[in-house]
Amino acid sequence: MCDAVDLQERLRRIRRDAATRLFRAEDIHWLSETASTNDDCRRLTEEAGGRPVIVLADRQTAGRGQYGRTWEAPPGLGVLMSLSIPAPPSENAILTAWASTAAAIMLDRFSGLKAVVKWPNDILVERRKIAGVLVEVRGSAVVGIGINVLQRPEHFPTDCRLPPTSIAIETGEDADRDAVAASLLDALEDLAVPSMQESSERIVEAWRQRLDVLPGQEVVATTPDQSMIGELLALHPRDGLRLRTSSGVVRIPGPRLLRVEPCE
Repeated sequence: MCDAVDLQERLRRIRRDAATRLFRAEDIHWLSETASTNDDCRRLTEEAGGRPVIVLADRQTAGRGQYGRTWEAPPGLGVLMSLSIPAPPSENAILTAWASTAAAIMLDRFSGLKAVVKWPNDILVERRKIAGVLVEVRGSAVVGIGINVLQRPEHFPTDCRLPPTSIAIETGEDADRDAVAASLLDALEDLAVPSMQESSERIVEAWRQRLDVLPGQEVVATTPDQSMIGELLALHPRDGLRLRTSSGVVRIPGPRLLRVEPCE
């Protein structure tokens, strides 16, 4: 855990090293411990009159994942970040694509790891989960990003849905979490500038280039009702999936698409 001096130094480094084209330096907060960075980010955004805010934490005691899952992260080993973006609810899918693509780009730039995005919000390295994203929209949008940085195999639960990994496991080196956070903010801003609305198509194109499945590939698409196998025709953050199956072309809207995975 960090004391107040450590936290102030960490804030100083982040504000110095990260681009701040979308965020004011004074709106970047680093907490020793919180229940949820997403909840704190929403509260601080309201206190700032709706101005975009970034919250980072060393420890999160009640982190949330997709579909009501929990996000577990031992203290001081990962990057736990939430940021707020003024956006309408319809932009939820674009925000998820933005954050997951930026995380994959950062991992490539920072550590040379060839990270890919798995629908809808996981970031994988060699089919192992290294990061995840959770977007929650209630008025303003809050984007939560968790990146495994210093974890070793013994730090992960044994019942993970996807095999977990971290930057340390993949590279054999202990990365500086502050530098990872600053690099992530740079990647997020590179994709979003000059504005989320003007950048949405660029985000989608960058997202497509980072997907773990490609058009023409045989995939398994899973909805709440069933799983289907077919040739992937198209995948879009907003529009969902088009799949050519033995019975014809099927379209699955994004909100109903739980998973898209390559066939073994």
